[in-house]
Amino acid sequence: MGLLAVVRSIPAGHAALLFPPDRCTAGSRRSGVSRLGSVAVKPVGGYRWSVLSRVVAAAAGGYAVVTLTHLALMVVLPVKAYMALLFSMQTGWLYYTGVIIWCFAARTAARAWLGLALVALPLVLIDAAYWLHRGSP
Repeated sequence: MGLLAVVRSIPAGHAALLFPPDRCTAGSRRSGVSRLGSVAVKPVGGYRWSVLSRVVAAAAGGYAVVTLTHLALMVVLPVKAYMALLFSMQTGWLYYTGVIIWCFAARTAARAWLGLALVALPLVLIDAAYWLHRGSP
């Protein structure tokens, strides 16, 4: 029994309960006006810029945070540098996934960027301290 047979078997009075006319405006989404005359909701340009900002934050900002994390773990972990770097690179996909989830779970795009900045700040300080003092005995 196909879908068409199931729909045809619904009594006429019950079809209105399943498909109320004020909710079934498939063609109205394209034209901007529903059959009842109300204007359909269209996404505004700000929404698209917000999504683009989140994508850039997740991709570029996530890459920067994960790279800073690699270097900071290389400094902080109490093993040889190549072992710490190997560990941080193998677990870097977990950090990157977390950053991507954060960027799209944040309430606004500005909060996503702020969260990335707050995570990156201590990592930058650790990395800068290492690079400034690595030449001293």
